[in-house]
Amino acid sequence: MLEMDWQNERRHSNANKYLVDPNGRESRRVAFLGGWKHYLKKRPTERLTTVSWRRLGMLYASVLGNIAEDERKQLYGLLLSQYLSSDRVKHWTDEQREAAMRLATEE
Repeated sequence: MLEMDWQNERRHSNANKYLVDPNGRESRRVAFLGGWKHYLKKRPTERLTTVSWRRLGMLYASVLGNIAEDERKQLYGLLLSQYLSSDRVKHWTDEQREAAMRLATEE
């Protein structure tokens, strides 16, 4: 299982990074799912020194393994909702938070 250093937060706090096509190249969800796939293919055993969506995907893959992609997307949505309620994005408007969650749960 991987280990995460939670003190070094690198998830983007710019709302525009979350208000994109959820299946597009710049999507944070794509980064999370890509990290999951990377872990399943490579099985790295490193300590993750920064918190990013890709590395969170790797971390959860190390715990949950090869679960269905729909479940991975649901987990991303849960993690995003926690992130959106954090102080890190307190400068976002309610509309931006709602739009980010709506996009994150699209297929």
